[in-house]
Amino acid sequence: MSIFSKVARISLSTAFFTMLGSAAMADDTEIFFTDVDAVVKPNVMLILDTSGSMTSNKVDGQTRLEVMKAATKSLLDTVTDANVGLMYFGGNEGAYFKAPIKPMDDAHRAFLKEKVDELSGGGNTPLSESLFEAYRYYSGGDVFIRDTDRGYEWVSTNWGGYWKEVSVDVAGVSTGDSFTSPIQYECQPNNVVLLTDGEPTSDSNHEATFEAEIDNTCSGNCLDEIAEFMWTSDLRSDLGGDQSVITHTVGFQTDQTLLSNTAEKGNGSYVLANDSASLESAFSDLFDEVLAQSTTFSAPGIAVNTFDRLNHLDSLYFAVFQPAAEPLWSGNLKRYRLGVKVDEATGKKEAVILDQSGNEATDPSTGFFKDGARSWWSPSADGKNVKEGGVASQHDTNHGDREVYTYLGSDSDLTDGDNEISIDNKGTLTKTMLGDASMDDDEHEKLINWIRGADVDGEDPALSRKFVSDPLHSVPHLIVYGGTEDSPDTSIFFGDNQGFIHAIDGSTGETYFSFMPEEFLGNQAVLMGGSTSEPKRYGMDGEVTSWVYDDNGDGQLSGGADHAYIYAGMRRGGRGYYALDVTDPDSPSLLWRIQGGVEGSDFEELGQSWSTPAKSKIKISNKVYEVLVFGGGYDPHQDDVEVRNEANRDSMGRALYIVDAETGERLWWAGPKDSGADLEIEEMHYSIPSAPKILDVNGDGWIDQIYTGDMGGQIFRFDITNGAKKVADLASGGRIADFAEDDDATATRRFYHAPDLFGMKVGGRRYLGLIIGSGYQAHPLNDVIEDRIYMMRMPDVTSPPVNADDEPTYVTITEADLYDTTSNEIQQGTDSQKMAAAEALSTSDGWFIRLERDGEKVLSTSQTINNEVFITTYEPTPSTNPCTPAAGTSRLYHISAADGRAIKNYYTTDGSDEDNLTQEDREKELSTIGLPPDAQRMRVDDTDIVCVGAECMTVDTITGVVETYWYEE
Repeated sequence: MSIFSKVARISLSTAFFTMLGSAAMADDTEIFFTDVDAVVKPNVMLILDTSGSMTSNKVDGQTRLEVMKAATKSLLDTVTDANVGLMYFGGNEGAYFKAPIKPMDDAHRAFLKEKVDELSGGGNTPLSESLFEAYRYYSGGDVFIRDTDRGYEWVSTNWGGYWKEVSVDVAGVSTGDSFTSPIQYECQPNNVVLLTDGEPTSDSNHEATFEAEIDNTCSGNCLDEIAEFMWTSDLRSDLGGDQSVITHTVGFQTDQTLLSNTAEKGNGSYVLANDSASLESAFSDLFDEVLAQSTTFSAPGIAVNTFDRLNHLDSLYFAVFQPAAEPLWSGNLKRYRLGVKVDEATGKKEAVILDQSGNEATDPSTGFFKDGARSWWSPSADGKNVKEGGVASQHDTNHGDREVYTYLGSDSDLTDGDNEISIDNKGTLTKTMLGDASMDDDEHEKLINWIRGADVDGEDPALSRKFVSDPLHSVPHLIVYGGTEDSPDTSIFFGDNQGFIHAIDGSTGETYFSFMPEEFLGNQAVLMGGSTSEPKRYGMDGEVTSWVYDDNGDGQLSGGADHAYIYAGMRRGGRGYYALDVTDPDSPSLLWRIQGGVEGSDFEELGQSWSTPAKSKIKISNKVYEVLVFGGGYDPHQDDVEVRNEANRDSMGRALYIVDAETGERLWWAGPKDSGADLEIEEMHYSIPSAPKILDVNGDGWIDQIYTGDMGGQIFRFDITNGAKKVADLASGGRIADFAEDDDATATRRFYHAPDLFGMKVGGRRYLGLIIGSGYQAHPLNDVIEDRIYMMRMPDVTSPPVNADDEPTYVTITEADLYDTTSNEIQQGTDSQKMAAAEALSTSDGWFIRLERDGEKVLSTSQTINNEVFITTYEPTPSTNPCTPAAGTSRLYHISAADGRAIKNYYTTDGSDEDNLTQEDREKELSTIGLPPDAQRMRVDDTDIVCVGAECMTVDTITGVVETYWYEE
């Protein structure tokens, strides 16, 4: 199957992804499956050479023209997800139209093939004039050189013959003297594919026109300068964003610097073809690129500035990915910079994301990177293209130089030869271990090299294919090893769904090592095969966390007791956790691993390892333990649960674990009744995939409290007694909230993400506030469940809630115990309504907001700053903008933690101002497509910033950068 044949089933617009011919999956990737009729298809104008040399020269016994026509018709037979038009050049000067750019239905395909058959050879090679004509067409400008209803034909005479212009019928290209632009949508990719077999001739009559219009001086032929203008200019200023055109070139039995330069300046590709097979391949490869122009990204990673604890480092690292029909998706890690600029008109500070050249990198209308943006490490502009630039571009050119490891149960030193993924170790990396016991020896070696990143199907298999798989949910995690504020020694760690954990040099983008747990070796044969009939595979898809110990606190990890450990789970990839010692990223070692679901083991209850571990300390008797705390994981049974009831209770993941961070040993756990857990809780019927929220109330560095939600819409609290004489007395705990209802599909709420905690005062009394949102992460398109944003207000701040006998007693609240602040009467009601609302809130245990749009839900953790809550929601509604047809609508709610009122005047249509905020002012619609990540708080240049993905805003200045609570005095 050709590259194009596979890719043609995937139409990926610049702001949106869709997968065709596949059923929706039971996870949050279902948002990428949608109706193909709604997809904005890319435009492609084919400009073909029919000059005299195309008939006077032969290849494979046919004229070049005959070969080109056959290859073009073969291409047209396979195109389904693009709009295609046809131009040609020959005759005297300029280009001629055969067909306007139109959707490729059966009628247009037949029409195009008929027009290809009509092509006849002769005349000149006016390359720049032809491309300029295409520019005018795309921009809707004036017709150039001749009317669009003109063609040419050969007229025989006694002395030989000549080319004569004739009238032709090409409806839809122009109206009167102006072209009808084929660009319909702001996000529509636009392309030219120009093929020629020779250098320009009769191509210099209009250079003055070119130079005046593109505002540039041509150096020699104008072809490359025109292509550059088409790529760097906005050709449709009447549409939002920038509409540019990519120029690809094909040299057919000719290799020209001009063609190469044209493709480079036009952000396209230059391919060579010498015969019919290579020409068909060239066309396929170019359409492969045309149909794969897109990106999406997770939350950025940013590091605390160890040299200035009041600020963060300003480098941002984005994990990006591109959905596909195959089980292996493309991904990358890209670096940008977070900056602050001052609006000259208002004097206000604005947060901006900058590229390597210091230019603003994102397009506010899309929330994505601009086409011309160039991330750090990238050799050229990479913009929205996932595969270009970033970490992938910095892979060692020769795959043999890469450090690629697994762990096979021998030496914990990952650099040991027995742990290396290489053909030198193929005796250990058996065919069965790699997923296909029947493969022959050549395939065995090929697969091992492919895992290493070799371009096994390329011209030189020793080269790297410069590929990174998708980090779908793995947010970049940073460790600062030392250095200086101007030149920090930073490493980035992230997982991907091929199964790797990658360690990256934050300065150069080069890879220290890539580690793949043994569990994922068996997936590799399927991933390399790339069959669209195979479902997506998952690997190390969990978030990475770390424990960094700097013994003397000098900000430098310099040996001795200093160390850096990282920890990562697998999410849907499996039921395990891996811990690596990365104190020296050039020499990693396995610290420990946990395997869940093993009967009789300490982690038999552990489900899919979704929960990101939280690092802290506890004290048992007189011993202090460095610990990790994580939830029991996800039970995939929840993928198909429509209502909560006794029959639908989970069978795994119903736990909370505390483990030794150095050894992985289980120190304590909570579980359901009769589980044998150190703390058994009757109501723990449902899995806990979320990260726990740990709280150190008195600032001594030890855990005092833990909070977590579950798949049953419940919230649990655990209170730690540090110094307890035995493990059984370490913690008390119980259910403190139940926000779902049995046998009610609309109230089957779930908590996939950690709650957010903050201190607050009400009436002079101190409370602990908890914000959490509900949402069905496994099915974000679900529009049955009525989800909420909840705020609980708890008076028992420094010690467990107790009864009259001073015994820990955990009381469950429900929605009935909270004030419904959805209508925002407390802020915008009449005086009597405001008074009644305030009184109702004062006697409640908190408040909640109904997410009243169909399917709107919370799939993130909130960020509370100065008692202001930033929390994102996702709504799976079809968009009126065809550029964002099915990826839904994302919003950022910015509300008061005290009562849910609006903070800022986001909704200006009603004419209200900052003194008259309304319910609509609680939220702002985001440009980000897909599921919005957590709102993240950052501080750069003494300015506080909140970012959701690549959309950032400044907020009122606050003190400190570490999340703080108030402590007992």
